[in-house]
Amino acid sequence: MWALWLQQQPPTEVDAWKSTFTLLLLLAVFGYLGWRRGLAREVAVLGAIFLAQLVRSSSLGPKVINYINNIYLMVSIAIRARFSLTRIMEIVSQENLTPLIPPERTEAALFILFFLILFLGYAVGRFLPVQPSPMAIVVGMLNGYLIGSTVLPLLPRTLPATLPGQQIPEPQREEAARVMSEGMRQLSDLLGIQPVHVLLLVVAVFLIWAVLELR
Repeated sequence: MWALWLQQQPPTEVDAWKSTFTLLLLLAVFGYLGWRRGLAREVAVLGAIFLAQLVRSSSLGPKVINYINNIYLMVSIAIRARFSLTRIMEIVSQENLTPLIPPERTEAALFILFFLILFLGYAVGRFLPVQPSPMAIVVGMLNGYLIGSTVLPLLPRTLPATLPGQQIPEPQREEAARVMSEGMRQLSDLLGIQPVHVLLLVVAVFLIWAVLELR
């Protein structure tokens, strides 16, 4: 409901100022992070962002979920059968197996997977050399814009919702936004909190990580 309300609210001059301030803040924070982390690390994050977007907005996402379910079922069945081939065949033929991620939770899993890939990019970057450079600042700012343009539209209108220069979503982006919004809704149902609180929790974790990264 709140996501529908967000889409129906017309932009105002206050929203434009809010969006501009948000953009400048993102560029400043991520540009400084880029300078501190170095070019190689920021390129690794950029690659993770593109991979996360691909998983979120294409048929690759459901395929990844299917692979996760298959691996989970194979491992769990093998453990229950104590790696006995006969017992494995009995379990497969006689039981109604429950996947790790049921179809009604697919969007929530894709929502989590998006941020896991993103954080993985930052984690991998820690093994790369630190080489401060002006180009690292540019790539860091680009990373900040891409992350912001994905996350901010999911916030309610009372918070910065868009960045200057964002275009009207194409059908594929609309579907990706639907997956993210539905994922937040499903997670909120599981956790018993409001959808926006799920997203704010993710943002808080990211900000805490950024502070620790700058120490």
